[in-house]
Amino acid sequence: SVTVDCACGVGALAVEALAAELKKQGVQMDLQIINGHDSETAQLNDKCGAEHVQKSRTFPVSVNVAEAAKSGQWFSSFDGDADRVVLFAAVEEQELELLDGDKILSLFCDFISSLLEQAKLELSLGAVQTALASSLSSPFPITPPRWPDSASASASLLNDSASASASLLNAGLGLQFETDRCGVCSYANGSSTLWIQNEAFAKSTGSKRELAMVATGVKHLHHKALDYDIGAYFEANGHGTVIFNDRARETIKVAAEQPDASQAAKLLHALAHLINPAIGDALSDMLAVVGVLVVKGWGLKEWAAIYKDKPSCMTKVLVKDRSYIKTTADETKVTSPSELQPKIDNQVAKVTGGRSFVRPSGTEDCVRVYAEAPTLEQARELAAKVGEEVTALLG
Repeated sequence: SVTVDCACGVGALAVEALAAELKKQGVQMDLQIINGHDSETAQLNDKCGAEHVQKSRTFPVSVNVAEAAKSGQWFSSFDGDADRVVLFAAVEEQELELLDGDKILSLFCDFISSLLEQAKLELSLGAVQTALASSLSSPFPITPPRWPDSASASASLLNDSASASASLLNAGLGLQFETDRCGVCSYANGSSTLWIQNEAFAKSTGSKRELAMVATGVKHLHHKALDYDIGAYFEANGHGTVIFNDRARETIKVAAEQPDASQAAKLLHALAHLINPAIGDALSDMLAVVGVLVVKGWGLKEWAAIYKDKPSCMTKVLVKDRSYIKTTADETKVTSPSELQPKIDNQVAKVTGGRSFVRPSGTEDCVRVYAEAPTLEQARELAAKVGEEVTALLG
């Protein structure tokens, strides 16, 4: 059972239709809607939806937190036009356990990599995260390109999605469980990056897995993902997808249709049909997440425990001319002014486990400063120190 916060948007219409289709196909999954399109208690994206939950780390309106904590209910939040999704649960009264885009990407990387290994398929796998990926990092929202009328497009995929969901979900729901390359942008939370490297991809002995860095922005994420047989990317706000190229789809299809096909090949085939390759389909992304969890026999608690986000923060430093700041293509190092990067490195070296990156804003005369550290206080202090170095050089 999943309670879906539809942010008072049109996504509620697609959820209603999908719930009926899942029931028709015998999938044991109950979808309950809060903050629907006809809500009388909330307004579009106002104190509800994926952006609200991910950035504020607070529950959307209409959630009975005490009851949710007691029942262990699963929640999913879309944004108003249903192109972003995060999941969450109430672990204790007033305490929210957030499963954001970084966690979704990590889950998919682990699941797909494991299935490719089991099915003995030589396909490259890639995961890509945007520069502002950390769920605690940025008060500045990114406005990504959206494909038109995402809720209607989701609705048009209901039959295919419900069928694929039945294949994937029924592998785990009911009476029993059956138990390439990767691009991560420079500011993805370090814990996510390390977990993908050291856990999800470390078990691979066959096809290539790689962690690459990309610059900020959906256009960079999508472009890089197309380099791989299977490319996955998610921003922390839950905006993303998994792309299976033609080679991957054909290879998986052939493997899944063999008389002695492995369960891994069949699950990959179902997953490839379930996930919408058009970026920004919260409905199919949510179904894929739930399907993967069910097949693995995990709850949200087990998923949340794969790693703990490092505290991080994003600040901005006002400057006379942001064009003075130049960075490498992946935005991990400052190349101009040349004396700035050594000063950043010096400040980072003072914080065990710290990271900090600087880049010029694309919209205003300021410089974005991102910092990560073992504690939020240390992250804020590191960001302030790096900001002072920027100010000293650029004024």
